[in-house]
Parts: sequence; structure tokens; C-alpha cells
Amino acid sequence: MPVAATRTRGLYTPGTAEPYRLSRTKLQLFLDCPRCFVLDRKHGIPRPESGAFALHLAIDALMKR
Repeated sequence: MPVAATRTRGLYTPGTAEPYRLSRTKLQLFLDCPRCFVLDRKHGIPRPESGAFALHLAIDALMKR
């Protein structure tokens, strides 16, 4: 089942005559996770957010108790 794109601007469109521009952040995304890069640039699906910050806050609160 396809997931609906959350974004429409800046998506890669095959067959266009002009070059596709990328930022340094998007190049870094490709180096970190090529699959996340394709999902972001071609389908408009952003990279999943990390829950690490919330986890650190929860552990901090438990330790203070």
C-alpha cells in the first residue's frame, strides 16, 4: 500500500532538462541512509524522527526520583 507524500515541493522528477539541486544536508542524508534519501527526495516522505531525546528525558526523570 503506497504512502501519501507529505511534501510536493523539491521532489525529484525524472526526465527534466534542468539539473537537480541538492543541499549539503541532503547529501549527508544520502551518506547516512540511502533509502531515507530516496524516500525523502522522490516520494516526499521525511526521515523518521529519533525518539532518543524523549528517552533521555524519561531516564533523567526516573533517576531524579
